[in-house]
Amino acid sequence: AVILASLAAAFAGDHTRAMFNQAINEKSTSPLYILINVPKYGKDDICVPAPFLLGAIAMDRNLAYDREGEKKQIELAEANFGQAFSFSSSKALANIKPRYRQDQLAAVARFAGNLSDKEIVKQLRSAESPLHQLYARYPDASRQMAYRDALACILLKRGILVGIQDISGMLFVP
Repeated sequence: AVILASLAAAFAGDHTRAMFNQAINEKSTSPLYILINVPKYGKDDICVPAPFLLGAIAMDRNLAYDREGEKKQIELAEANFGQAFSFSSSKALANIKPRYRQDQLAAVARFAGNLSDKEIVKQLRSAESPLHQLYARYPDASRQMAYRDALACILLKRGILVGIQDISGMLFVP
């Protein structure tokens, strides 16, 4: 079962409850990212597409993938914003395992750290921008996803909500 830590996790930067709730409630095929704290994966918050958390909750709680199950998943996620999520199911944990490593996160942070929020948003709106090339330049999907997720994590920590475009797989600002 999902066990929620009694102490609230300290969310970095400007990732807000409103951003979290928007991502959790997004129904499109272009999911938005969220930051969550999962002690199993270390003390730092991790970044995953919001449906991955909902899926982990469903797996851990044996909730149906229907309207009622989805409603319960969203309620549990929203009610526990800012708290650590712990799962007893290995399948649930696998569903939210970060695809990026710490060195990839650090490399992306160094690059993005030189850009203003305004410049980041501008570059996210241009498919050929250097920001997109941080992940799009890799030919293999696993590295591309790792760097894309790392970039999403850095942006969320700066208060910039991002998602994955369903067809291109590129980051976007909603």
